[in-house]
Amino acid sequence: MPVQREILSVTSSRVPAQSVPGVNTTKISPKAAERMQIPGSGLGPIILRCALAANLLASGGPESHFSALILYKTRHERNTTNMKLDVPLIRLGAHSVRDIVAVLPDTDDPIWDFDRFRQTTYPVHRLTRSILFEWLDNNWRPGSPMAIDRLEYAPAVLTEAAQACAAFVLGYYPGARLARMTLAELPAGAKIAAHIDNGIGITAVHRIHVPIITNPAVHFFIDKVSYYLEAGVVYEFDNTRLHAVDNRSAERRVHLMCDLMPTSLVV
Repeated sequence: MPVQREILSVTSSRVPAQSVPGVNTTKISPKAAERMQIPGSGLGPIILRCALAANLLASGGPESHFSALILYKTRHERNTTNMKLDVPLIRLGAHSVRDIVAVLPDTDDPIWDFDRFRQTTYPVHRLTRSILFEWLDNNWRPGSPMAIDRLEYAPAVLTEAAQACAAFVLGYYPGARLARMTLAELPAGAKIAAHIDNGIGITAVHRIHVPIITNPAVHFFIDKVSYYLEAGVVYEFDNTRLHAVDNRSAERRVHLMCDLMPTSLVV
């Protein structure tokens, strides 16, 4: 049945991971350690982003740059390995991010640079910084077990706040499984060049963004249309479309990113 919805049609000095104060490298799993490449320690950078799952009833809200009220049916999957949305962006609902903001590391905290795998592997993200919580290897394939690494170098209070937000998001996707979760920071004045995500482990998921710190001067482009993603609002967007970010403000932009694996693909 159709449902009436509103549809939203840095560089800085780097600190080696092994020298980051307060980071407990013994909390990182052996599998995660294998992917890290810090000389002498066997530890180093990893990636994260958050993966949530399952079939979604589209819902949305007004956008500063673009808004349309249409009749939209449940999100469909054109095939099991390409999570394609009928629209670029869907506003799922609001969720307070005050608990995350209260314990969010300052921009000069070296924890943001502990894991540089995402930035070094994907040049388009080289100006971003990340704090990783959970990660599913990008080489995962449908039908394979989901071996998710849980990275525990972040402060416990921050991890708990991020997990609480992810648990709320999962409520929109019954049966889904969180595959990746990360906090991603884009510094003031920095950009993420236009690109399209690829790889089954990335495009088979529901890509969720929850803005933590942002403002109207941060432009999130999807198919060359600019959107303003409000803080404390849960969005799903189609990462198989061309997308880019331009932070034209004087403050950093921080999003909690979650990838949710659809129920049909969970083993």
